[in-house]
Amino acid sequence: MSIRSKLILTYLALAIIPLLLLSALTSRKYRGSLENLRLVQLRDISVYKADRLASFFSGLKADIRIAQDFYNIKTNLPVLDSLAANPSAPEFQAAKKMLDGQLQPMQAVKGLTDIMLVNPGGKVVYSSNPAHFRKDFLKSLSDPRQKAFGEGKKKVCFSDVFFRKDEAGRPVMLVSAPIAGFNGKFSGVVVFEVDMSPVYSLIQDSTGLGTTGETLIGQKEGGDVLFLNPLRHDPLAALKRQVSLGGGVGFPVQEAAQGRTGTGLVKDYRGIEVIAAWRPVPGTGWGLVAKIDAAEAFAEADQLRRLVVVILIVLFFICGLTALFIARSISGPIKNLSEGTAIIGSGNLDHKVGTDHTDEIGQLSRAFDAMTENLKKTTASRDELNEEIAERKKTEEALRESGQRLNKAQEMAHLGSWELDIVKNRLSWSDEVYRIFGLKPQEFAATYEAFLAAVHPADRAAVDAAYSGSLREGRDFYEIEHRVVRQATGEVRFVLERCAHFRDGSGAIRRSVGMVHDITEQKKAEAEIRRSNESLEQFAYVASHDLQEPLRVMGSYSELLGRRYQGKLGSDADEFIGYIVDGAKRMQNLINDLLTYSRVGCADKNGGEVDCNAALARVLSGMRNAIAESGAAVTHDSLPVLTGCESDFVQLFQNLISNGVKFRGPGAPRVHIKAERQGSDWLFSVKDNGIGLEPQYKDRIFVIFKRLHAKNDYPGTGIGLAVCKKIVEAQGGRIWVESEPGKGAAFYFTLPAKGPINND
Repeated sequence: MSIRSKLILTYLALAIIPLLLLSALTSRKYRGSLENLRLVQLRDISVYKADRLASFFSGLKADIRIAQDFYNIKTNLPVLDSLAANPSAPEFQAAKKMLDGQLQPMQAVKGLTDIMLVNPGGKVVYSSNPAHFRKDFLKSLSDPRQKAFGEGKKKVCFSDVFFRKDEAGRPVMLVSAPIAGFNGKFSGVVVFEVDMSPVYSLIQDSTGLGTTGETLIGQKEGGDVLFLNPLRHDPLAALKRQVSLGGGVGFPVQEAAQGRTGTGLVKDYRGIEVIAAWRPVPGTGWGLVAKIDAAEAFAEADQLRRLVVVILIVLFFICGLTALFIARSISGPIKNLSEGTAIIGSGNLDHKVGTDHTDEIGQLSRAFDAMTENLKKTTASRDELNEEIAERKKTEEALRESGQRLNKAQEMAHLGSWELDIVKNRLSWSDEVYRIFGLKPQEFAATYEAFLAAVHPADRAAVDAAYSGSLREGRDFYEIEHRVVRQATGEVRFVLERCAHFRDGSGAIRRSVGMVHDITEQKKAEAEIRRSNESLEQFAYVASHDLQEPLRVMGSYSELLGRRYQGKLGSDADEFIGYIVDGAKRMQNLINDLLTYSRVGCADKNGGEVDCNAALARVLSGMRNAIAESGAAVTHDSLPVLTGCESDFVQLFQNLISNGVKFRGPGAPRVHIKAERQGSDWLFSVKDNGIGLEPQYKDRIFVIFKRLHAKNDYPGTGIGLAVCKKIVEAQGGRIWVESEPGKGAAFYFTLPAKGPINND
């Protein structure tokens, strides 16, 4: 085979084969990364919604346990039962009125559609909903299997979801619990009727699920799984559609309904391939699934693969033409050079092979001529050579002493260094790196692969991706935190690694130099602080939650006392009772605000993308009555899309806008919201035309329960801005205010940007 043919084939192989391998690897890695990203998003959605449902039903369970011990119910249920045949009797009406006074406010506060009392025979003798009382009096409960009464006689029971036929098929479920009389004997059942519409709204929220994704819940029914909510692709599926356990479709909901958690690429109830995350909903017997069609999830990867194929075809033709040109330009001069070197090799040192070509072959030919010329001369000097050797020894000794001082400094700072010759794949470490990794020099093969073997298995892929990615993308620097495992003891150490690449004259990266900093103790300190903060937040939540019911009872009975004995105990008694009622209400507001504050930062802040425009729209919709009553005008510029928890953004905007409306000046309130990109952050501003504040109070207003005004002047507990500060700082930002008395206030806060600048 001629040298021309060899050059063409070699060039094509060197140009095309790496491109093929790189394209295939890139496409596969991109698809894998895309799948992992989708799975993480779906898992976060499923965890968030499952936790919301579990919290909702846990709250119902706690509320009904409180209700089953109400003194009012224990006293009046026997009266209603004994006079059920004569509901117009004065004693019956009096007992019902006392129950209405307590249970109807509870129904409204808890968002229930009804609170019912059932006698030992299973008949409804009381209903807090007047419309239901007329329909359901002395009838059995409306759940089809009578599970609410049958199991509610023994324990707290959640019935199956069913459609209430007498109200246009509204989806409801019943929560029941037994009532024991003062003698300890069973006297009936208390029942909550829960409207499932809010639950369906949470489940069917398709935020972050594209055009084909959805969230659904199912419940095991014998050998089948019954869908409990309307589906995006089947709006009439609730309580009608089901899949068989072990069947070929609906695998995610089968697994979730059987109490199993997982993620993967599977077929849904339509038999269509989807990416899904599934898990059980604690305390309900339900399974929850978040999914999106695989075709939509991998659309970007499919487009990339098609583009790569087109690019490879174009590159093949370009490389072929280039290879042909190079082969022709090289083969002729090489032949002349070969003939000339044969003449010189025969002993004719006067022969010249140099050409006037300016390329590497021309340079090589002229180098041959220079070589033959130098062979005629003897220029070496023994004395000069000995002097050069002595000078080199001195230099090497100085370098050795400098290295020893550097190693000592690195040991004191827990900071090691390394250098990798990329061409030779030879790695050298300082003494401190060996100590951090728990190795001896003779135990280490000085290669990049041996270095990876010392990295913790769970971090190995990320470290390799950081290094290889920086080379592939041509970046001169990267840094990464990871763990290493000491081979002798198995001890895990945390390190911060930084690396810089160095290029040769042609711009190609030839050498990498890095440092390794042992940050194990720093990580331990951070973990301890994090655990301490989590314990404090949990304590605040539990303490606040446990205080609510005693305060609710105190408030209810003090209001009842005020209504019953108004004007009978004297003006002082009326005033004192009013103080008690007002104090209980303010304490309940404080506890609710404390609960809100303790929950901030508990959810996953990287849960998904949040459109700040949509979050602000929710706030304005919820505040429309307050805005209309005050005559306020709330305006805003286009806001960005960020990553985090949507409820946090809603809380943040609501608190800041409410401040602008509440602390208004003599004119109608005006509030404007805007955001602008500043480097790696977004800077938000919320400006109003209110009463403003003195500069010395600009830090105090962000402290929990710190107020600048009396509660009679401006209502509230002084926690709203503290919640804002906690939300912003949990996202990695900061918040401050600029204001003067009588000139309004401008609240500023920063949030990390996710991705390139985009004001759309």
